[in-house]
Amino acid sequence: AETIGIDFDLDYSNQLKGFEEERYFKNNIIAPRGFIGSGLLASPFLFVGSLFEKNLNSDSVIFNYKILFYSISAIFYFFLSIHLINISFKYLKIKTNLNYLFLLFMGSGIAYFAFERYSMTHVYEVFTTSLIIYVVIRFYTFESNRNYFAFLIPLVTLLSICVRWVNYHVLFIPLIIKILFRNRLIDKNTLLNNYLFYFSYLFFTGLLLILNKAIYGIYTINPATV
Repeated sequence: AETIGIDFDLDYSNQLKGFEEERYFKNNIIAPRGFIGSGLLASPFLFVGSLFEKNLNSDSVIFNYKILFYSISAIFYFFLSIHLINISFKYLKIKTNLNYLFLLFMGSGIAYFAFERYSMTHVYEVFTTSLIIYVVIRFYTFESNRNYFAFLIPLVTLLSICVRWVNYHVLFIPLIIKILFRNRLIDKNTLLNNYLFYFSYLFFTGLLLILNKAIYGIYTINPATV
């Protein structure tokens, strides 16, 4: 989040200085052992926090606005996830109770990671998974803008993978949605027949490889190398 939202680069040497060999360190390239997705999603909040810190702090009063806004990011994505699932059910014409959905999310334990352990990946995994579900349902339930959503599905899927590379189950969400809600979907909307879907997957997979090369110095999608 710091290297994107404050430094505007992917050079981690100034963030991890003195701890090089405790992190990813290969061929003189320093990087985190974790994955970039969570930091990417939290970086806008950290950027806003840094602006507040520069403009509001004085010599007599110093407050860490960066940490404040960084912690708010997890809470924001927590509530946005609930909103996305609620809207997704509405597009499927399934009646939902927003309070009940809220209780389900709270009961899952994810709220603990939103409000207390906000630097971990859990909330960002929930958000990106909810976002995939939303975009897939939009593709299957709308006659118009079908190509737009077909293009977005690989983008949000690879964003989810960037949060945690081993969450391979997100690749199967379109199929799961198709099976679970086949009676509520528009049958002629077949994702596998959409050429833009394949182009988008190739494009964003290539972008992911380039991103990993910039961070780790190698082209890889294997989490074991990191």
